[in-house]
This record gives sequence, structure tokens and C-alpha cells, in this order.
Amino acid sequence: WYQRRVREAVVSTQSTGSSGINAEYGDSLHLSSMNLALLQGSADIVANGLYFVTFNQDATSLAVGTSTGYKLFTLNGHDRFDQTYEFTGEDVCIVERLFSSSLIAMVSLSAPRKLKVCHFKKGTEICNYCYPNTILGVKLNRARLLVVLEEILYIHNIKDMKVLHTIRDTPPNPKGIIALSINSDNSYLAYPGSGQIGEVQVFDTLNLDRDLLSKKRVILMYDLARLQKISSLL
Repeated sequence: WYQRRVREAVVSTQSTGSSGINAEYGDSLHLSSMNLALLQGSADIVANGLYFVTFNQDATSLAVGTSTGYKLFTLNGHDRFDQTYEFTGEDVCIVERLFSSSLIAMVSLSAPRKLKVCHFKKGTEICNYCYPNTILGVKLNRARLLVVLEEILYIHNIKDMKVLHTIRDTPPNPKGIIALSINSDNSYLAYPGSGQIGEVQVFDTLNLDRDLLSKKRVILMYDLARLQKISSLL
């Protein structure tokens, strides 16, 4: 049943290549510095409370979470966004769209431990999951859906939403910082590897393997303001 609903939501996408509550919501919100004047006819977004702004994986769609719901915009040309959908009724602090499909993953401030996966064109909820602490981030590609808590990462199979793997006891990550490759054939996850130094841990979410690199790599950390090297990591 779930797989059928997900297939319905994901049709017509174009490949781009092959849970305690944190009272300081500002740490878990993702505000953007983009020019909101580009959002045609949507001057009310800031007035209603802007919580979250993000592009989809191929930057063809923009999702905006507000205190009253969320809105989806399509990029037309180089400087114009047209609103294609609006949902009202919840204070949405995270909303992620799978490419240009109808599949949406969302979290509200009213229920910050609950993830909802929805078919927005049909206005239906496909499923929901609850976690032991506040959800700080969600990322998805055509193979995996990642949920970030402050010290736990959940890796779901997007086809049936089963939890395939849980990475526990990660360094504290109060801002929910992660990156997930949009290429589902090389579905790599990157997340902070240390709370003291600039270390990044890379994880293969397809093979569920942390040993990705056949040789050591050097990562140089720079202070961009001073253009000085902070540290180098092997």
C-alpha cells in the first residue's frame, strides 16, 4: 500500500543522474537569505512568520514553511517564481520535496517529533513516524530519507519507509547539519564527526557502510574572513 502511494507521488520526476523538544526553535529552523521579492504575490510570507526555505534536489522548485503552513513555488526563467501549491493548517518548520514529484516530507512546530510524508497534489498523508526527540533536519533522494535528531540519524528506505539503519551517539548537532547526495546511485551522507574540530563523517546509505575511502584524504579548514588555515585533517 505504501509503495503504491509513493509511486503515485513520485511519477513524472526527471532523474538528475544516475525524539525531547528544544525550546530554542531558532536552532532548528532554516532561514534563507534569498530575495523574497522574487516570490510573486507572496508579500504575506514574512508577515505570517517565515520558518524554512529550501530548494528541491535539482533547484526547480522552492518550498517555504511558515507559521500557517507551507507553499511550493516553481522556478520559471531566471528571476521568477510562480506559486504552484499552498497548504494551510499547521506551523511548518521543515518541508522537503522529492525533485518535482508530489512527495513531501514535513515537520511542524506543534509536533516537532513527528515526520509526515504526504502526497500534496491529492492532499493525503501517506504515513507518519514519531521519533524520541525533536526533528532538526530531513533530507531525501530517490533511494533514502534521512531524519536528523541532535545525536541520532535515522536512515529510511524511501520505497517503504522502513528504518534501515540508525547512527546513534553522534557528536551533538543542535543545528541538524547534514548533506545527502541527490544521486541515489551514490547515496552518500555527510554529517559532523566531532564537536571540537572541523571533522566530517561520510556514510554510504545504500550499503550502510562507513568505510568509504580507500585512502586517507586531507581536509583543510580555513577562516574565510582572515584567509588563514585553521586545521588540517587526515
